[in-house]
Amino acid sequence: MKVASACAILCGVMAFSNGAPAQIPEGYEVVVLANDLGIHSRPEMNDHSEVVWSSAFPPPVNRSDVWLYSNGVIRKISDDRGYDVRPSINNNSVVTWMRCESFFDLDCELVLWENGVITLIDIPFSVQGLPKINDANQIVWIHDFSGTADDVELFLTEGGDTLQITDDESSNQAPRINSVGEIAWTRFDFSISPWLSTIMFYSDGTTTELSGATFEPAGADVNELGHVIWGSSDLGIELWDGKAVALITDDGHAATINNLGEISFARFDDESQNWIRWLFKAGQFYKLSSEDQSSVVFHVDGILSKTARARRTFSRIVSALAVH
Repeated sequence: MKVASACAILCGVMAFSNGAPAQIPEGYEVVVLANDLGIHSRPEMNDHSEVVWSSAFPPPVNRSDVWLYSNGVIRKISDDRGYDVRPSINNNSVVTWMRCESFFDLDCELVLWENGVITLIDIPFSVQGLPKINDANQIVWIHDFSGTADDVELFLTEGGDTLQITDDESSNQAPRINSVGEIAWTRFDFSISPWLSTIMFYSDGTTTELSGATFEPAGADVNELGHVIWGSSDLGIELWDGKAVALITDDGHAATINNLGEISFARFDDESQNWIRWLFKAGQFYKLSSEDQSSVVFHVDGILSKTARARRTFSRIVSALAVH
């Protein structure tokens, strides 16, 4: 199956600007998975509508657990041996996450959960950002060598081996990986003010810059076809289809793309002053959330802050768009 052509996407933008229907597409439903107790990480979903997330409580409770939603059942899959945060799940129901000592710990271990068994993965440095796992059980993760977020490098762990993907003394953050090992991420340059960022893509040992170095392109996502989407305060949401970059909408953040080319993103509603979640599917835009609450996890959820070293969490209510 193919991602929709650039023409079809741009035509859809025109329809959206004139007012799009506000309904859930047939075959989909919105499922509330967690209440507003605790600090919930950004939910991650596989192709089987299984969802993982962590629910954390800072001191004095100082506890965080990983949860799995599968076949209509929610259950805790972490044990009580650590402060477990930021899980990622693949299509084989294998989960990885960060195991820390406390809410303030930034040097965490890498955990693999498979068929109910938890394994600590041996890696050369501590993991300090959202680890992502693909169907080959390859895990991409980051480590901050500078301690100031100026020199953050990407690593790829498979089995007992780890490959360093970047070594450029830039701030390489928020990676996403598909099942053939292609990786998309954001490279930040904090040596200038205001800082600049570039969307990067790794495939078969080659690294490519997909965007120009401008202010705030970030939050890259990649599908199984190697198509990459991201958001930018300058331009909006852009899509790279392996050949060229196309503008999807001139206003949006926190975009994701699946293997059908369906794009989910958030736009700010001036009237309600909240973020609204939208879905672009089959040439049409659907409004998924209501104006009475903000429904977005900003792209900075995966970025090591230059000013606040504490772990960043933004979501209040975890929800998923689940396919029947």
